[in-house]
Amino acid sequence: MKPAAVFEDGWYQRRLATAAMLGLLGVSVACRLELEGGTMKPDAYQTTLAEVRVVPSPGGYYEYPTWWDGWIVVQYSATPQGVASVGIWRLRSDGSEFEKIELPNHPSCGPDGLNGFGSSTTLPNGRLGYDVDCSPKGDPFGARTHLMAYDGSSGEVEQVLNYPVSSGSVGTGGYAWNPDMTRMIMGDGHRYIDEQLYSFTRDGSDPLDVGLPLAYGPSWSPDGTQIAFIGSRGRGSPLASSEYNLYLMDADGTNVHALASKFLDAVGVSWSPDGRWLAFSAAPEGRPGLWLVDPMTGKVRLIAEGSFDVPRWSADGQEILTVQFEPTADPPKDRIVIVEVGPVLGY
Repeated sequence: MKPAAVFEDGWYQRRLATAAMLGLLGVSVACRLELEGGTMKPDAYQTTLAEVRVVPSPGGYYEYPTWWDGWIVVQYSATPQGVASVGIWRLRSDGSEFEKIELPNHPSCGPDGLNGFGSSTTLPNGRLGYDVDCSPKGDPFGARTHLMAYDGSSGEVEQVLNYPVSSGSVGTGGYAWNPDMTRMIMGDGHRYIDEQLYSFTRDGSDPLDVGLPLAYGPSWSPDGTQIAFIGSRGRGSPLASSEYNLYLMDADGTNVHALASKFLDAVGVSWSPDGRWLAFSAAPEGRPGLWLVDPMTGKVRLIAEGSFDVPRWSADGQEILTVQFEPTADPPKDRIVIVEVGPVLGY
């Protein structure tokens, strides 16, 4: 495996940072959690874990899984060879029909530039959201990241912001639009160090001050009234064992408060379609797992053990799609998994 320093862009460096962070997390034992004084602490009760089903797929690097138009869509690269090797792929939930979604190069990149496609997500209007990292040939300082939308019926693509992302990369945990797609929230891409949330419209962006030195990984509630995100009161990297919290705030950025606290890290958070649960991957007391939080009561429960990417709920709330990482494995053993959460929640 080539060292990250030799690659022409930051994609593999970002993967190494994520893997190193996850590698700090130990092996979990199943336990039920409650919010006691704002802290995630295990108590004496055992929890019922959900069934985790592996979706068969080729070996490689997977991130940003999402449900879209009857498919599982995911950012995929067979090798860690930088931005040009990264693409958007789709497959069925049984692993069949694994194929690349052919997307056009960005016009600003020129005919000979490098284009990489990633950060797949399902937009509120039903289109497939993604980013295109464009590196024009012969211009080492000209790399830009543009947020796009793909219509699966017509094959048309549209740039959803009239400007490139200023940080050069999508923020940690991806981005979140409100239900009518008039406003988007995203971290500034500083990757766990001093990342801050920004509010975006089609024509401009402004910092969103939540009163914390670190904030990222937002998710908008289905009714558009609240935003969940990951944050910390301490500045620094998870490699330095910073404590992270799950926060909730009103859509205008006020009423910021912690729902769950004192875990090593979480990549991002996701609301259930009915707004009753928040799902996130985290490691309270160094125990990695996929967790659910009731945003009304703050009650927390473990539903799957291991290190996971950002979770994505199915439209009916029965399943959660994510990627399970084995960060110390070489070659990597990223696995697309479906967590059967409906029976555990009584849906």
